[in-house]
Amino acid sequence: LSSSQLSEPATMPPTRHMRLISEQLQIPWSIDIHSRHSKNANVAVQDFINELYSFLQIPVTREEWAAPPRDFREEVKRARERRCAAFVAHRIKPNDFQKKDPLRRIDFFLDMTIFVGL
Repeated sequence: LSSSQLSEPATMPPTRHMRLISEQLQIPWSIDIHSRHSKNANVAVQDFINELYSFLQIPVTREEWAAPPRDFREEVKRARERRCAAFVAHRIKPNDFQKKDPLRRIDFFLDMTIFVGL
């Protein structure tokens, strides 16, 4: 996206605050999105992308990990393994990276990693 597209309002009509709630997950997470530029500014596309990305990179807490059923947790573990395998950088040994990188909230989305829209 161009810088002009990233600075456009994320919603129409524009809003200063957004709350996203995913109903497809085993954990009812909500994401609050505000403008990073000013409290009085509307949420821009860039704000939305940055906040969503940051939220999904947060390591999973023990409480979050304990909440879903065991079979779903096994699926989350496999999603993490696929994410790590796809993300291995050239200067990092794959096994070292996979052992050190924690489960993250993005892993709970399993294979649903393409954003379709609001």
